[in-house]
Amino acid sequence: MGHEKKEEGIRIEITKYLFYLLVFLIAFSIFFSGLEKSCSDEACFNEMVKKCSRANFKVDNDGHLFLYTIEGNSKKDFCTISVKLEKLSESTDVKLTDKFLGKEMTCNIPYEFLDVMQVTNDQKIMDYCSGPLKEAMLEFMIEKLYGSIAQNFGGILAELEQK
Repeated sequence: MGHEKKEEGIRIEITKYLFYLLVFLIAFSIFFSGLEKSCSDEACFNEMVKKCSRANFKVDNDGHLFLYTIEGNSKKDFCTISVKLEKLSESTDVKLTDKFLGKEMTCNIPYEFLDVMQVTNDQKIMDYCSGPLKEAMLEFMIEKLYGSIAQNFGGILAELEQK
């Protein structure tokens, strides 16, 4: 009888240790699967894009600082990349700063384009993006276009009247 109780106690101890080991392994895998690599150059980031592996990269474009973050493949057949405008150049108009600063857009890029697209340089990325940053960019372009048309409208009318 005493021998059976001892074996039962050993089984309980082994089960406890296996349970703790399992919990540790699950926590370990969750922690390390969520880490993202910080790339210091564009080549590193482009490699991570091709694999759709979690990473981030800061791009300075004429004094404007963008943060590109590869979120991974949250949607089937797409790689999700977020783009955030973290800083505008100091010479930027205050109105534009209010309109753009801190805005973000999310881009769901089909896997077949990851090898051929330079995410940080390619304007085609905009076709796959949505969010407040893209909306602000489109609004700004429309305002500029409208201003250009309005500015030249008088000249266009005068030219039409002469014909």
